Amino acid sequence: MNSRESEQEKIYAQHRAELGGSIYTILFLVVTTYGLDRAFAVYLDRLVHVSQISRWTFLVQYVDSGMAVIFLAELIIVVCCYRLGPLRMTLRDMGLTFSVPRLKELLWGVLAGFLAYAASLPILLRLDRYSGLTGLIIGNFYHPAIILVLVLFAILLPTVSEVVFRGIIFKAFLESSSVVPAVLLSAFAFALVWPIYNSIIGFLLGLATALLYHRFRNVLPAIVANAVLTIACAATLVYRRLS
Repeated sequence: MNSRESEQEKIYAQHRAELGGSIYTILFLVVTTYGLDRAFAVYLDRLVHVSQISRWTFLVQYVDSGMAVIFLAELIIVVCCYRLGPLRMTLRDMGLTFSVPRLKELLWGVLAGFLAYAASLPILLRLDRYSGLTGLIIGNFYHPAIILVLVLFAILLPTVSEVVFRGIIFKAFLESSSVVPAVLLSAFAFALVWPIYNSIIGFLLGLATALLYHRFRNVLPAIVANAVLTIACAATLVYRRLS
């Protein structure tokens, strides 16, 4: 076997390892998300029964924010495993570069976010205007805690979720198949565990951000699109509730 064939075999082995890791990552996220979310809901329900928090507070504030924090922790664990585990992937390997972003990439991210929001609008208008995120924003609008809410939902969650689902999972699918199945599979996996709004909205967002990553090979436009959709949907629900 010559050096070129040996190099190709190493590349194929790396792709197989990344694909296997992505499948295990999806299984881990699905199992832990549904399992821990259920445990979290049971814990909060017990607090309701002993009158430590009210049913309204339980339904409106803690469930959605708690699910988001749990999901963020799961994603951070995944990133650490890829960074420190056998694959030794750097953040650059995951699509996250720290160079100054080009304006074109940011504009495409904003545009894709608004397009995904527009496609999601018919579904969004059918959601309960008293959703947990809406209550969390309105209930803390003039409180310093609103900064933590914004950082969680508009910065941390979009950043880490796009690194995992686009920079790791979609990239692995793309290296092992064509674009269409890679986009669909990664978007479906994202929709299964995305903790905000609705799984259909998550699927639409997953489609948009996967195409962005495929176009630019940089996760930053996908992060921008995710944040834009999250903020736009939250603003719509808040407006509906206040109007």
